[in-house]
Amino acid sequence: MKLQRKLEVLAMGSVAALWAISACSKPHIKQVQTQTPPPPPAPVAVSTPPVQQNLTEASLRMTDFAVVPKLKTIHFAYDKSNLSSEARAILKANASYLKAHDQSKFRIAGYCDPRGTEEYNLALGQRRAKAVRDYYINLGVSADSLATISYGKENLACAEKTKPCYARCRRAVTEESAPAPASEAPESTPPAGQ
Repeated sequence: MKLQRKLEVLAMGSVAALWAISACSKPHIKQVQTQTPPPPPAPVAVSTPPVQQNLTEASLRMTDFAVVPKLKTIHFAYDKSNLSSEARAILKANASYLKAHDQSKFRIAGYCDPRGTEEYNLALGQRRAKAVRDYYINLGVSADSLATISYGKENLACAEKTKPCYARCRRAVTEESAPAPASEAPESTPPAGQ
């Protein structure tokens, strides 16, 4: 109880001292007038490229995809999703095939090596697949024929814990929709009147 009383007295003494100091005015100290700052300058319009409106991805539902030997796999540097000049050259050749097969749908699958968390690798794999998709679109491939998926560190290209194996795992694979089996092909309807 004595400590609490001492603290109260000390606090009241501090308040009184501050009041006394602020009440004193010295003639040689000028009063500072506060001015409102000028308004900030108007924002400058920045020119940005137009955003493409039709970037709908192809659906992955009810579609089987298959690896096509003509569509080459590209590889990425550790923890990167940007395309190297070698990857861009491969994707240009792939884009020619994609444009020639414009009736098909294509899936771009992004993969990572086994290091890192599941969540991180899924996000990195998706960035890799999206980088490939965006590049295909810039090369003139229809956006609605392309879908992306990330497998993260699933479906590894190899299982050794070596740098060469890790490099093989960091990849993006472009696959083509498999044609429907003949039994699932729609039957043709005979012309009316037959």
